[in-house]
Amino acid sequence: MRYKMPFGNGNIIINISERANCVEIQPKSIIPLKDPVESFINTLNHPIKANSLRGMIQKKVTKEDKIVVVIDDQTRNFPFKIILPPFIEYVRDCGVQDSQVCFLIACGAHKPPSKEHLNTMFGNLLKGFMLKISSSETADYISLGTTSRNTPVLINQTYVGAAFRILLTDITLHYFAGFGGDRKSILPGVAARSTIESNHKLLFKKGVGPGILDGNPVHEDMLEGAKFIGADFVCNICLNDQNKIFHIASGRLNEAFRTAVNKYKEIFSVRVTKQADLLLISQGGYPYDINYYQSQKALQQCIKAVKPGGTIIYFTQSSEGIGNEVLEKNLRIFNTSDDILKVLEQEFRQ
Repeated sequence: MRYKMPFGNGNIIINISERANCVEIQPKSIIPLKDPVESFINTLNHPIKANSLRGMIQKKVTKEDKIVVVIDDQTRNFPFKIILPPFIEYVRDCGVQDSQVCFLIACGAHKPPSKEHLNTMFGNLLKGFMLKISSSETADYISLGTTSRNTPVLINQTYVGAAFRILLTDITLHYFAGFGGDRKSILPGVAARSTIESNHKLLFKKGVGPGILDGNPVHEDMLEGAKFIGADFVCNICLNDQNKIFHIASGRLNEAFRTAVNKYKEIFSVRVTKQADLLLISQGGYPYDINYYQSQKALQQCIKAVKPGGTIIYFTQSSEGIGNEVLEKNLRIFNTSDDILKVLEQEFRQ
């Protein structure tokens, strides 16, 4: 039997004996949107529990005001080349000048994108627009208070200072925040390192895991922190296993997110009736396996499918290495995961 495992920009072919009791686990098949641009514009005009984006901009934004548009970084697979052209045309049609718009890349604690990354992501799509990178190490932040779980909320000053705030992001499973998308574009996306670290310490609490939102302290703290500043409009995009758009939910922060999450769960939640002795995993190819730090997320999502004491073979190209200096240092210093866990529990550093 031959199986394809996504690996970087290609595949690895795995040959498995016919005698093996082998089961291939895939997300449910779903037909992508016939016209994603038309569907996107429709969600802008008819969002969830919010007025149309056009109406909000024309009501709230003057010729002197700035609009900030938060977008994903190079570790995500947001369909920029499909979404940005109609989005830019839409905003211009609302009477907004290009000079009023700043696109802000939400890196959080990730390594900032290189020139090569930016070219791959955007090409010339953002020529003439202000483009900034929100990195937890270099950006300037404004303190907005502290969450009920004692997370200090420090948010990028470009985001805070804008008159109108838009989030363009995609929905993914996340190994301790439950799902990516929506509030994560703010926290951790445009938050300071101290904010991110404080929030991520909560991953040791009960209720944390992939696909879990209700009762998940990491998600709840993210949402609480994000609401300190909020967003005027959010667009959450769902991609299928072929990276084609199958659903778009736009509107109010968290409301549109919940709608998108429910649709995403229908496709990507798979019930496993029997644990395996051997599990072969791929993170899904580039950019999901851009580095080891990003790639290990799939382990958390799939680990329950293998028996305790079983074997996992994991395929990740990790063309950019480990992807996190602190993780790389810990991997070199400590011999076991238990040793790392003890240190993280004492003094967490993302």
